[in-house]
Amino acid sequence: MQFVNAYESWTLYDTVLIAKNVNEIANNAQWYTSYAQLSQNATVPFFNVRNKSVGVSYCNLDSANKLPFVFHCYSIGVDFEGPTVSTPNAEGGPGAGAWASLFFSGELIKHCGFILKVSQDEKLVNTCNLLPSGQGVSGFGSVLHNTGPGIIEMFQDVGSGVNDRDNRWKFAQPIQMPREVNIEGTLYLSNYARNALVKCAGPNFIQNQFGVSASNYAACASIKVTLYGKREVQQRNELHYT
Repeated sequence: MQFVNAYESWTLYDTVLIAKNVNEIANNAQWYTSYAQLSQNATVPFFNVRNKSVGVSYCNLDSANKLPFVFHCYSIGVDFEGPTVSTPNAEGGPGAGAWASLFFSGELIKHCGFILKVSQDEKLVNTCNLLPSGQGVSGFGSVLHNTGPGIIEMFQDVGSGVNDRDNRWKFAQPIQMPREVNIEGTLYLSNYARNALVKCAGPNFIQNQFGVSASNYAACASIKVTLYGKREVQQRNELHYT
């Protein structure tokens, strides 16, 4: 009798946040407090730095070093999302952080590359605007609420492609990732990207719609990498054998 694994759909994901209070969100996550700080890095690592201890909102890896199961990767997506709120300018209109958010979400992807390695073997080398995430916001809209001393500006920014699960980079053949293998994703920022980011304002602390200072709540930008596929597991209370 030989036991075999069952296949189940699974997603691996890892996130980099850019926010002023990232240390309050998670310690030792190697995140960034501003666009300017992000610009100081030519590369940004994924899948070999964080695990779910930073919060399953941002990462679902059990270990930053190796996979606990066999994984067959069918597609990859890289999602750039700017914050949907920003501190307004003196006239009550969209602040500098709003335009930085739009640049981050819609323009920056053209100037970033991405390499995916499995056990040091390069499986993907591509530019991020060709790696749509199939998730997140898309399109653009703007609503301003003036409530006296506090103004909140909300907008949807251009995301990394259409919000459709099929709108992703699909591998011609699934990438086979053995159990305990090391996965390494690296985002590469071009000189243009770094020079532009250092001039971007924020992300800043925001005010809420009631005009009360919310300085302990920071607007967050994020870069999330997702791998869609199937993992092999022994399901609980089930026997799979041949």
